[in-house]
This record gives sequence, structure tokens and C-alpha cells, in this order.
Amino acid sequence: MLSVTQSARQQLRDIVRANIDDPGFTLRLVANLPGEFAFTVDRARDDDQIVEHEGHIVLLVGSELSDAVEGLTIDWQDTAEGPCLVMFNEQSS
Repeated sequence: MLSVTQSARQQLRDIVRANIDDPGFTLRLVANLPGEFAFTVDRARDDDQIVEHEGHIVLLVGSELSDAVEGLTIDWQDTAEGPCLVMFNEQSS
């Protein structure tokens, strides 16, 4: 299962709030290229992992990504390029 830190949940909520007007839609994590992920806007499906913040759905992860994101964590961190969402494997950090 994918883990999402509280700081990342807050940032995802801010992104959803600023960019998506329809309450039936939120962000979805999708595979972009092998080993790369991206966000798109979508509706929840029955088999999604749902990530919430303060009662609001902020991220959807489809069952097709379950194996690919197993053991990964999304966090909000300061990087050389500035603060951003990062994804890492807990066991290798």
C-alpha cells in the first residue's frame, strides 16, 4: 500500500482546492513512464485506494498500481529545486 504523510496530504488538498472546481473529481496517481508517476484528474472507482485529508479525498490510486507503489511513501520535502512532493521507498531511505 502507498503511504502519504500528513504534510503531503495537506499539499495535495491545497492543489485540489486550487485547481479542481468539481467536487466529484480529485487527483489520481498514474504511471507515466516505467518508474515514473504523474497526477491526473479523475473520479473515484470502486477498487481505488483513497487518500483523505480532513474528510476530503485528495488522491486516488488504482488497483493496477498496487504492486508498483507497494512500500512507497509520498512526502512534501524541501529539495534543491524548492519544496515539492517526492516519492521514496521507506526501506531504502
